[in-house]
Amino acid sequence: MVLMLTILGQIVDINTFAVESKTREILFENFKSTVEETPSGDFKTTLSGSGAVTEHVMLFGNVFILDGITVLEKEVFRGNKGVYSVSLPETLKSIGEKCFCTCRDIQEIAIPSSVTSIGKNPFYDCQRLKKIVNNSKVSVDAPKFEDYRRGYDYYVDGKPATKVAPGKTMIGKPHKYKLNLKLNGGKIVGKKMKTYDIVKNTILPRAKKKGYDFVGWTDENDSANGISKLWRADLIVGGKQTRYAQFCKVKMTGKKKSIQIKVTNSHFPYLCVYYSTKKDRSDEKMVKVVNDASEKLHYYREGSYKAVKIKGKRKYYEKDRKKTYISMTLPIFKSKTKYYIRLKSIIPYGEEMEKEYGYSDFFGRRTVRVK
Repeated sequence: MVLMLTILGQIVDINTFAVESKTREILFENFKSTVEETPSGDFKTTLSGSGAVTEHVMLFGNVFILDGITVLEKEVFRGNKGVYSVSLPETLKSIGEKCFCTCRDIQEIAIPSSVTSIGKNPFYDCQRLKKIVNNSKVSVDAPKFEDYRRGYDYYVDGKPATKVAPGKTMIGKPHKYKLNLKLNGGKIVGKKMKTYDIVKNTILPRAKKKGYDFVGWTDENDSANGISKLWRADLIVGGKQTRYAQFCKVKMTGKKKSIQIKVTNSHFPYLCVYYSTKKDRSDEKMVKVVNDASEKLHYYREGSYKAVKIKGKRKYYEKDRKKTYISMTLPIFKSKTKYYIRLKSIIPYGEEMEKEYGYSDFFGRRTVRVK
């Protein structure tokens, strides 16, 4: 059961989603927006009612506009991210100027035969809109962008086009931008990349350098806190991009009930040390090493907020940051035991978030025997 408060144009389900139905509604003068969470965890939005949609509406997931809606006025769906598809009704007569502008995740749309009027640039800055099927009686503008935000170049019948005539289909091909990978003395592993597109966040190739561990890429050549994708988050823009390969020197030595770790070219806010006694890492644990304001090193066990002081130091070189290092002795290991160690340059955010945002991969993989 959904608890609702009927206020015109306001969210009716105050608690966002009811526990049982996972549904919320927004009531407008002549139509209603219903947002549902599907069993798979996705969302869908349904617009039902009659006449014109004249107010801005928030959309989520896959969108279904039902029969009875006749007009979508100017910019009513502006800026709705996370909308992947839109189904338009056969009762629709008119689509306003920039109706779907900056709905950057829509991938394809079909305009019904009932539409007789379409305003300018209804899909302005829809970066990922790959396909427009125009069944209407009027032409529709192809998506337009600022140059640095172009996702696709558009074609009708295999020829470049800026409009889709009635009865035609427009297909987009990803627009290519230049990518310059600076290797800092290393080499690319696998296929070299010279271009990229912004339809999706580009996974950058790995690199290697003799005597060093590859950490990732940076947009400025002054830090080894590298990332694995072109953009750390999904705020993607185009234009020529340069990325720099970052490498560390890693040394590990087994001591009495401890391991000595030294990482050179280390600018990490956190250095996460993962350790396991099994090759398959099935018993792997982790500690986070931090450098506090007093320049003392501490570690935190995974799942704990208790800081433990350890021996070591971090030396920072302003003029040559690649000399910067962190050196420490971790007294957390059992004697006469072999450990499989690997490092990570940033605090863990969870597998899904790290995959999406492109945080740096593991490095410093070593097998160390404790005395």
